[in-house]
Amino acid sequence: MSEQHEESGAGVIKLPGTFSISSVEKIYELVNSAPATQRIKLDGADVEVMDAAALQLLLAAQKRQASHGGGVDWLEASDYMKQIVRMLSLQSQLPGLAD
Repeated sequence: MSEQHEESGAGVIKLPGTFSISSVEKIYELVNSAPATQRIKLDGADVEVMDAAALQLLLAAQKRQASHGGGVDWLEASDYMKQIVRMLSLQSQLPGLAD
């Protein structure tokens, strides 16, 4: 399991396997360095653990991008992430993540 969380190829932000408060700051910097008027690409395929801080970051990123005409595209999301989103009924706030 890779713990890398960085921007890789074509502006994709790869989320770490343990996406928690300890990794949120780096992901926050990457998300906020993207223009809010554009779509950002997130890859959550490796996420096996996600805490409230990580979920809050995803919600804030979605809201920021949408409010400025941009958006969030999910290239992949782990079954774990999808399950959490469905369990918390956040499908409408995080479209594309619970599909």
